[in-house]
Amino acid sequence: MRYVVQESSKDFVELDKEIEYLKDYVALQLVRTDNSLDFSYTEIGETKGLQIAPFILVNFIENAFKYGFNAEKNSKIAVKVIVQENVLNFSVSNNIVNESITDEISLKIGLKNTIEHLNQVYEEKHTLTITNDGKTYNVDLRINLI
Repeated sequence: MRYVVQESSKDFVELDKEIEYLKDYVALQLVRTDNSLDFSYTEIGETKGLQIAPFILVNFIENAFKYGFNAEKNSKIAVKVIVQENVLNFSVSNNIVNESITDEISLKIGLKNTIEHLNQVYEEKHTLTITNDGKTYNVDLRINLI
């Protein structure tokens, strides 16, 4: 909570702090899951000295846990954070196993707001590819942080 209160009003935050926030969020979500979730997290590269607009990445992870975890099914979520030459490559992939959620409007609003924020802050400096084949949802985001 401290991070949310202290950093939410800033235009940019340190990337390593943002990633720590993501890890804390994931740790909290993993407490509520069980052995049916196959979760992986990969982090490669140096994050110190780089900055990012706060709370852009967490929406994708929130949606992965919302739609990608179901204790009654094999659930899989994979998160990758790769930083190379001041470029962040962020990906989230999850099986779609929670069809019981009917809050499609919420998903679309959250995603729409995140895309608008990306376009405002990183116009011409990012690419976002989202694929959904009905079984797997993939997000690939690339941001030039300079």
